[in-house]
Amino acid sequence: MRAGLIFGNNALATYGEIDVVYETLMSLDYLVVAELYMTPTAELADLILPVSTWVEVDAIAAVPFYGQNVITVQQKTIQYGECIQDEVIMTEICRRLGVEHCTEDPEEVFDYLLGEKLGMTFAELKEIGWVQPEFKYRKYEKDGFKTPTGKIELYSTLLEKEGYDPLPSFEEPPESPYSTPELAKEYPFILITGARIPMFFQSEYRQMPTLRKGRREPECELHPDTAEAIGVKAGEWVSIETERGRCRQKVKIFKGIDPNVVHAQHGWWFPEEEDTPDHGIWRSNANTLTSMQPPYCSAMGTYQLRALLCKVIPADQSEEPWQPEMTKKFDTNVAEIQEWDT
Repeated sequence: MRAGLIFGNNALATYGEIDVVYETLMSLDYLVVAELYMTPTAELADLILPVSTWVEVDAIAAVPFYGQNVITVQQKTIQYGECIQDEVIMTEICRRLGVEHCTEDPEEVFDYLLGEKLGMTFAELKEIGWVQPEFKYRKYEKDGFKTPTGKIELYSTLLEKEGYDPLPSFEEPPESPYSTPELAKEYPFILITGARIPMFFQSEYRQMPTLRKGRREPECELHPDTAEAIGVKAGEWVSIETERGRCRQKVKIFKGIDPNVVHAQHGWWFPEEEDTPDHGIWRSNANTLTSMQPPYCSAMGTYQLRALLCKVIPADQSEEPWQPEMTKKFDTNVAEIQEWDT
């Protein structure tokens, strides 16, 4: 791998085992990030492509984003500078690479989709704004369900064909008090990460003041008995630690969590910290705790982001989280960017 192209993804905040992510991105000869905001990941890029916001793109919005079987149009209303939507960037790259597919303009794709389903073009949809196709009930009575048997499958014949258990079953996580009892002696709590925060979407929107008011700081949920045993109170900073790393979050007392479980919020960085390019990504990032290493899920290929082992101690009794010396790769100088383009 010599180069990377990242669209709308703050990989340093959302991929497991952040130090491996950082080393991987830094080892590339060339990294391009298409972004709306200056994220820690964008800070690592050799080139940043300014992408379009939702008011700068043409698109089709349909089920499941809107109920009642409505297909509606998103019409471009402004053009800011040279911002380009993701699909156009990808199309232009594919054209330059001379590949067989994915070289159509987005509107050609919209025309194809609408023509197949409704017999209309994107331009016609723009004229009327939205359309509600006939909603057909009980289609399964005529055509069955889209499974090999044509039936609702609680027993998955597709999984069985691929050699996997066709029924849901429990498998002990590779890292747990039962799988790794020796590790559990030092890291006695079960760590979960990734629960959604209503104000944010993954690592997005922490730079929006109105949304940030709802969650100013990263929080980890502890049962009252657990917090008492550790010697911490609500609002105090703690260090959550695994054998891979540590991060700092504030205690939130939650009676609804198992006393043996710790929930750490994910996606945290601090856009307001502009003096360094990492924007505090190493301090409270739950992915300093997670792992990309095997064993992976045999069916899906995923790694563990939940059901890991950790310990929690007061922040003042712990070392500071590790972080590399991140430096900006570039100065956002317009003349320099124009020179690169030339």
